[in-house]
Amino acid sequence: MSLPLAPAIRSSEEGLAQGLPLRVLTVSSVFPNAVQPVFGTFVLERVRAMARMAEVRVAAPVAWFPDWFRPAPYRWRRHAGIPHVTELAGVRVFHPRRLVIPRIGRAANAQAYRRALSWTVRAALAEAPVDIIDAHFVWPDGHAAVEVGREFGIPVSITGHGSDLTYAPQFAVVGAQTRTALRHANQVLTVSRSLARLAERLGADPQRVAVVPNGVDLDRFRPPADRRSARRSLGLADSARLVVGVGALVRHKGFDAAIEALATRKLSGARAPLLVLVGDGPERRRLQQLAEKLRVAHRVRFCGSRSHAEVARWMGVADALLLPSHREGWPTVLFEAWACGTPIVATPVHGVPEAFDRPGLGILLRDRMPETVADALATVLAQRWDPAPMRAYASSHTWDDVARRTLGQLRRVAGLPWSAATDSEWEAWTTRQMS
Repeated sequence: MSLPLAPAIRSSEEGLAQGLPLRVLTVSSVFPNAVQPVFGTFVLERVRAMARMAEVRVAAPVAWFPDWFRPAPYRWRRHAGIPHVTELAGVRVFHPRRLVIPRIGRAANAQAYRRALSWTVRAALAEAPVDIIDAHFVWPDGHAAVEVGREFGIPVSITGHGSDLTYAPQFAVVGAQTRTALRHANQVLTVSRSLARLAERLGADPQRVAVVPNGVDLDRFRPPADRRSARRSLGLADSARLVVGVGALVRHKGFDAAIEALATRKLSGARAPLLVLVGDGPERRRLQQLAEKLRVAHRVRFCGSRSHAEVARWMGVADALLLPSHREGWPTVLFEAWACGTPIVATPVHGVPEAFDRPGLGILLRDRMPETVADALATVLAQRWDPAPMRAYASSHTWDDVARRTLGQLRRVAGLPWSAATDSEWEAWTTRQMS
């Protein structure tokens, strides 16, 4: 397949030390595409912010199996409609196919990822040089990136987001490949201090580990100008008490605890809250059945997958955001909700307690028992919360801040001056987080 040339190609002899921007190839299989437009939005947000300060292209391999093989999962067959090369938010995106064979070992699938990424790097280098590979998730993305980086002589930075460090390493093959990637990456970034320590325990050199949390788009996530009108546009009564859960409907998000809490005495009665789940996934039917079994189905609304703009609308009109997860990294929904002035009830897993570093943000749960969740929600719903401190706190974690911090790290790994991309406030914040 021939590839159209990217604009503004420059020769590899032109050095960044002369003031030219860093040339980054971001690698992530979790990235929006024509079939999954809201898939991996947090990766897109960091890429979009980095692209304002650097030359960024993206390699986003998609799981693939021949579309003529009918037993192959539909979610893979439908990927055939994703363009091989496209543009999103002004950034050039490659979508190579990575063969995923059902019920075959993860080692074979990881090698297929490496081959797909190798093809993409070769195509990208034919257009313009790459100074560093910026891989999201340790496995399989980071593992493949380290191997391909060695193949082409390009340094590699890996960002660990959560389950790639907390869950995936328990599997034999994945665990071994995760440890290999962490040992050999030139840089390991994590979105929280707890994940940084876990990365070190898994083999990352502490001298190569840094913390850069996720950010928030303050223009999109903000309190609504007219809350009553915003509620009416979503079919909500002015007086309704609204709890919103945002995320994929998968088991580790723990939304069953939210539904079970609705069935407790604490959250019953005339002003019982409405629970709105914004997201979709394999757990949806089970959660619907649970709501029916507990006789609270009339108080649970399943919205399905929604755009970022629609997520912001729901957060803006909510009385509380509920995040009852079993595991998390640094959930973007935390600062998105606070940017809207919405308090949060969440389980204290991994990076979540680090984000709750001051009063006035909500409640951290002791456990995920229905009565505990119900008590916390009842307490939050009974209080009047000042949105200003929450909004101010969120304002210190913008995606532009994240991009500057990330590019500062990437420039250092690429052997370039630290530059103004590293700002003193972020340095001070990271020092506190790692102490």
